Amino acid sequence: MKIRTIVSTFALLAILACGSTSFKTTWKDPSANQIPITGKKVVVVEDVTTTGGSALKAAEALKAEGAEIVRIITIVDRLDGAAETFENAGFKFVPLLTLTDFRK
Repeated sequence: MKIRTIVSTFALLAILACGSTSFKTTWKDPSANQIPITGKKVVVVEDVTTTGGSALKAAEALKAEGAEIVRIITIVDRLDGAAETFENAGFKFVPLLTLTDFRK
């Protein structure tokens, strides 16, 4: 199974857990979904995280639309500052793997 398939499947499961089967967003305009997210619990999922900038923008945009960000999950954390970025912004961060896991 390719990593892209795993990421897509994982993202879909996270979205379904939040109660929507058609929710898709970009950090640029989450309101374009036309799906009310006010009060919804949301998990932001990213495939690879470096500094955390993109996922942080997405989380902040979703939060501005009224979503409750439960946590930010990444498949691979490159250990280049993402954990600190999310901690400083007040978001829970869970990496499934880190760069260290690939260097063993």
